[in-house]
Amino acid sequence: MAEITRVHSKAAQSRDKEAPDYIERTRAFWQSRYARELTREDARQMAHNLVGFFRLLREWEIEERRAALNAGRNPIPAQAKSTKEKKND
Repeated sequence: MAEITRVHSKAAQSRDKEAPDYIERTRAFWQSRYARELTREDARQMAHNLVGFFRLLREWEIEERRAALNAGRNPIPAQAKSTKEKKND
């Protein structure tokens, strides 16, 4: 049990060291799109919302695939033709 706690603590410490840089990069990215000065909390919330948005899209895709399977349809649509195939048509 102590080994698991120690490994988890190292991972958490590593993540905490990277988090400020991640938040700062997020703030810098969005700053050019805002008139007011963004805070680190603004950047943290933006990153959180963006992750939530993609999580929601993923959940919707899973539900669509599940519904397609239940309806007996192929849940993965056919891939579009490649550029090379289109030129040969």
